[in-house]
Amino acid sequence: MEMQSFNPPPTADPNAILNDCRDIERTLRDIESSNLQQINTLQQQILQSPDTSSNSQPALQLEALVSETMQQYTSLTDRLRRIKGKPDAKSSKNGPHVERVDFRLRQVMNQLQVLESQFRNRMREQMERQFRIVRPEASDDEVRAAVEDTSGQIFSQALMQSDRRGQSQAVLRRVEDRNRELAKIERDMLRLAQLFQDLETMVVQQDEAVAQIEQKGDEIVDNLGKGNEQVVAAVNTARKTRKKKWICLGIVGRLILHSSTGRSMISFRFLLI
Repeated sequence: MEMQSFNPPPTADPNAILNDCRDIERTLRDIESSNLQQINTLQQQILQSPDTSSNSQPALQLEALVSETMQQYTSLTDRLRRIKGKPDAKSSKNGPHVERVDFRLRQVMNQLQVLESQFRNRMREQMERQFRIVRPEASDDEVRAAVEDTSGQIFSQALMQSDRRGQSQAVLRRVEDRNRELAKIERDMLRLAQLFQDLETMVVQQDEAVAQIEQKGDEIVDNLGKGNEQVVAAVNTARKTRKKKWICLGIVGRLILHSSTGRSMISFRFLLI
């Protein structure tokens, strides 16, 4: 027979979790030093540029970069979920690293959330100034309502009542552009909020899994205790049973011996007669 070479199955890498954590941390550092810095720069350019169109070069670059960053956050969240699902993720060796990566992911995600929030507030301030150009006599409540009106109807009505029709048309276009940008920011912030929620759900699920394991462990201990009690009871019962058997056997033996002795005496007396 031809001998076939035996290839043993590959053994699991004992440092797999640590390596995954280091790789996630490297990716987070790249996001901080590259993506977030560029996002901040593009946001400042958009706020300072007279071109408020969503098709401007900075606006298109910002949209693509934020989308790429969100995809990275989603991918890292999925990787962290898989890491936390491994049996030894909470061991003394791996647990501190997993917790640090979880904290770092939240931290870097929060940085984008802060940038988006500041960008949104700056755009809203610009829209308030634009509305006051159209209606200088507007109250603070009217200005706030106009900015929060994503349909643009309040701005349109203000245009109809304004004496500065030519300037108001340009203002309306800028406001519409800003409304579209605000809608994108709101969608991105909702996605970030969902990722944060996924991380929280991940922790809850992990705690539930640990609780189930602990519950199973308690049940096993209880079952072992009950099993030991049953074994002890069975042993005691067996000992008592054996003791009774020996007592019975001794009684039977004495009866047999007594019966044999009695027959012998009768035989001896018969011979004498």
